[in-house]
Parts: sequence; C-alpha cells; structure tokens
Amino acid sequence: MEIAQALHSLWRRKFLVAFGLVVALAVGFLALKSLKKDEYATAQTQMIVDSPKSPLGNTGTSLDPFTARASVFADLMVSHPALVEIGAAAHLDPNQIAATGPANPDGTTTVSPIPPSSAQPVTKYKLFVDQDPTLPTVNVYAEAPTTDQAVALANGAVTGFATYLNGIESQKSIKTNQRVEIRQLGEAVGGMVDPHASKKIAAIVVVLVLLIWCGFVLLLERKRTARTASVGAETMPATVPDPEDDPRYAVRTSEWSAEAGSELELDAVGNGAGNGNGHRDGNGHAADRDAKLAQVAGSAESASAPDER
Repeated sequence: MEIAQALHSLWRRKFLVAFGLVVALAVGFLALKSLKKDEYATAQTQMIVDSPKSPLGNTGTSLDPFTARASVFADLMVSHPALVEIGAAAHLDPNQIAATGPANPDGTTTVSPIPPSSAQPVTKYKLFVDQDPTLPTVNVYAEAPTTDQAVALANGAVTGFATYLNGIESQKSIKTNQRVEIRQLGEAVGGMVDPHASKKIAAIVVVLVLLIWCGFVLLLERKRTARTASVGAETMPATVPDPEDDPRYAVRTSEWSAEAGSELELDAVGNGAGNGNGHRDGNGHAADRDAKLAQVAGSAESASAPDER
C-alpha cells in the first residue's frame, strides 16, 4: 500500500522525477568518463635463458648455470639501459615505463632508477619481472592503457632485452657459440582488466542518484501534505455550536412559547363560554379562535423569515 502511494506521489510529480533522471544520467556520464581514465590492460609472456647448443634436451647437461643467469637477467631487465632497448622494441617512450624486478630474499624488489634527464617521469606503462629460482625462465607482466600497448610492451621486454644483451656480448667480443640466447616462449597474451567495470559502476551511480532524488521528492510531497492538513484543521471550527447558545434560537423559542400560551388561553375561553351558554354560541367562538390562531401563526412566520434570509 505504501509503495502504491509512493508511486502515485511520484507520478503526480513526474516532471520533477524526469528532471532528476536527467541529473542522474549526467552524474553517471561524468562518473563513466572519470573511470575510463583508470582502465588498463595487462599482458604476459615468458622467456627462457638458453644457448646455441640448447641443453634442454641434453640430460647430461645441468641447467643450474642458466637458472643462475636467469636470476641475474631478471634484475638487469629493469635497468635504464635495458629499458631503452625495451621501449624501442615496443615503440614506447622508455621514460614512461616503470619497471619492477623480482623480489629479493630479504623481501625487497629491484626498481628501475629514474633517469637524470627526467626527475619526475609520467609513467603510463608498467613492467613487472619475476623469476623462479628453480627454472631458467623469466616471467614478464606488462600493464598499459590499451591491450595493444600492453602486448607490445610484454613482447618488447623479451626482444628488447635480447638486443641489449647481444650488444654487450658484441662489445666483449664473445664468440657466437659461447653466447647466451634469449628465447620467447610464445607471443604475449593480454586484454583489458574487466572492461565493463566502469559501465557497471556508472549504472549503479545513476540508480543511486535517481533513488536519492525520488526520496527527496517524496519527502517534499509529505511535508506539503502535512502542511495542507494543518492549515485545514486551523480553518475548521473545533466544536459544533450548541443551538441553545444561538440568540436567534432563543428569540424564536420565546415567540413559540407566547403563541402556545395564547392558544391555551383561547381554548380556555372557548371552553368556558361553551359551558356557560351551552352549545348555543359554540360555533361563533370556534370561528373567533381559528382566526386568532391564524393571526398568531402569520406573525410567527414573518418573524422567522428575516433570520432565514
């Protein structure tokens, strides 16, 4: 019943509700636009530290030297010279890449240093590198505003670091058959992180704003109804007046009493005359009495006519 009354009240104020809907949609649009800025995509891939003569299929070769190198390379990937090559491979500005290396045994992590040329860089992209101490592999995780950028950063982390490492080996004149090879285990895979989250949140904002607006409209309607009822109660008399307190009623009552007394006197005169003289003059006195009664009734009607008008 209360829900039906609330809906009826809202329908009576449908223009206010429509205006509230417009306000709610505007707030939801602003919320959606703001949340769009916080959307991001992620991508991941994996690289393995190997050699030209891969020991992976050779049971007689230990993988420990490659596992140790993978741990060193994971820390080296977040250095600024390596990020320069990674940014070039991903076609991204390296100064906007914030890289974090694997966790150290003491719980700390290696973070890419800030280059001297940009004291406060704006980091639009994030690169996370992790390494399993028991495997010669490095896990790469990239984060960027779009899926294409995240995938490009993850792939570029492997190819760019391989370019950086080959440059060092060339400078040291290391023979080709003794060099370390970096291989990527499949192309990076990525996507937006809950791409519909901003729309869902914006829809919730619209519903909440509209509900608050409708509650405000119902509150105003209830106050207006209460004010109208109080004004009506003040204008209506508290009690119905007693007819006996009306002076006009008293005047009429006295007139009716006088008329009744006159009728009794006439009856008494008529009866006395009938008893003294017999029925000889009965008809004459009866006629006189009827005339006087008619006269009294006429005077009473004329006295009550002005009051009724």
